[in-house]
Amino acid sequence: MTTYAIRGGAEGYCEWYCTIVARRGGDAMLGRQLFGLLVEAGLERVRMRMFQLVHTDVVPEKALSLSTLENIGDAVVADGLATRAELEETVAELERFTADPRSMIGMPRIFQVWGRRSADLA
Repeated sequence: MTTYAIRGGAEGYCEWYCTIVARRGGDAMLGRQLFGLLVEAGLERVRMRMFQLVHTDVVPEKALSLSTLENIGDAVVADGLATRAELEETVAELERFTADPRSMIGMPRIFQVWGRRSADLA
């Protein structure tokens, strides 16, 4: 069995998502920064775990990326990141990819970060 990751135009949706979130005051990549933020806040013994589920075959969970793209589509076009035609082409490509039982789609990373205040270590 052959597997492959998202490629081609469908990769654009990740970039579009991050841009849309940023333009609305969020940070889609905040999880990557949490470790450093806790260290900078003075916590000690800071630890981190990262999880990322990957789905294969034909399961409903594989459609999360497609659902996300469909839900941000109007904002992508309104913000000038893509034309309606480009968006529709990318949605169609991601639909085909999602339905392919040989494809694999990674879910968003989940970061768990924790630490202790100095007073808690005594």
